[in-house]
This record gives sequence, C-alpha cells and structure tokens, in this order.
Amino acid sequence: MFQAIQQKLLLMPSGKKNLLSLGMKTAITRVFSALFAFLLTLIVSRTTDASTSGQFFFLFNLVSLTAIISQRGFDVALVRFNAIAFSNGDIQQQSDNYWTALTRSITFCFMAAVTLFVGFYLFPNQLNQTNSPIVAITLALMCVPFLVLGQTNSRVLQASKMVVPSLFALQLGVSVLMVLFIMGLSTLHLQNINSLMTALLLASLIVSIASTTKWFSSGQYQKPTPTTNIELISSAKQVWIGSIFTNILQWGSIVIAGFFISTTELGLLAAAQRT
Repeated sequence: MFQAIQQKLLLMPSGKKNLLSLGMKTAITRVFSALFAFLLTLIVSRTTDASTSGQFFFLFNLVSLTAIISQRGFDVALVRFNAIAFSNGDIQQQSDNYWTALTRSITFCFMAAVTLFVGFYLFPNQLNQTNSPIVAITLALMCVPFLVLGQTNSRVLQASKMVVPSLFALQLGVSVLMVLFIMGLSTLHLQNINSLMTALLLASLIVSIASTTKWFSSGQYQKPTPTTNIELISSAKQVWIGSIFTNILQWGSIVIAGFFISTTELGLLAAAQRT
C-alpha cells in the first residue's frame, strides 16, 4: 500500500505536490497550536491556585479580545488583498497594504489599551472584580500592541503562503513560549499573577520581533509608499462588526464572567472551557 502511495506521489504534478505539502504543514502546525493551547491551560491550572488562574485567564482573554478587535477587520481583509497582490507578484502593493493595516490597528489598540487602563484605575470596584493588581493589568495591556503586530505579520505571511511562520505568529509562538516560561516560574516558585503577565509580555514581544524579522526578510516586503488602498479599508470595515461578534463568542465569555463571579470560580470556568 505504501509503495502505491509513493508511486502516486511521484506521478503527481509538481503543483499538486506543493499544494499537498502546504496542506500537511498547515494541518500539523494547527495540531501543535491546539496542543500547546491545551498545555497552557493545563499548566496554569496545575501550577497556580484557582484565584491566580482566574486572574490570568481573565487578563489573557481580555488582551486577546482587545488585540483582535483592534485589527478593525484587517485580520480578514489583509489576507485576501495581499494574496491577490502576491499572486500578481506585486511586492509594493503587499507592503502598502501591510502598512495601512498595521498603522490603523496599532493606533486603535493604543487608544483601547489606554481606555481600559483608565477604566480599571478609576473604577476598580466596577471593572476589577477579579482584584487583579494594577501592575498585572498594566503588564497585560502592554501586550496588546505586540499581539497586534504579531497577528498582522501572521496575515501577510499567510497571504505569501508561508504557513508555518504565519501560524507561529498567530498563536503557536505565544503558547509555546508561555508554557516554557511558566514551567520556569514554577521551578522558581514565582507563579504569581505579576510574573505570569510579565511572561506573557515577554512572549508577545519575542513573537512580534521574530515575525517582523521573517516578514521583512521574506522577499515580499519593501519600503511602503504613502498610497492608501481604499478598497482594503472598505473591505475591512465591512467584516469588522461580524469579526467582533465572532471573537466575543470565542474570548468574551471569560471576560464577561470576570465582572460577576469570583476569581476562584473564574479559574474553574476557564479550565473547564479550555480543556
């Protein structure tokens, strides 16, 4: 049977071989992404008390949701428009689209992060039911720009058919690094919420730098021009609202629950949802 499969692969046209190889890489990387997301939940739940894990998952989901909303629909539109530019061999258009999406997303995420910080600082009794330290909240919100940068890099890498670097920048990289960092913190007995948020900030920073380096050296990037792609912006606006609702369903339940239940209950809820 294996010989028959090998024979079919040898006779397969190169285009189909490349497509099959790309599909296998995508599938394997997605499996690892899901595995490390599960391991992250497991290791946080096992190495911290229920209160600390509740605070962690509340802040983790909050910054993840903020980062996705801050991309203003470009997380969908950018892949489509850059894939077209890539197929046409238009490097300049890819670079201009990237810069348009990144500048608008980063601007929005800074505004969102500042607004959230002010809200947590001025109205702790209403917004900070998890009693997370303001230091941990600050560290968490500092992750948002780096998450936005990494995820924007993921979209342009995906459009350029660099699947593994794309998925690493999107989710896998942060999950892998967080698992390693938390194992180190557990060894040092430093599993408090401030240390966990510091680890998340460091993981986000490393992934954003690595993915930016990969994108800039991909051969698909050059210095952007002031040209603005109006069609890209319009397309992003059209999908933004739908994207918000979709991601609220994925990330919002823990954030919303964090305003109404104790951190211990929140930690148990997060572990139940993610395992």
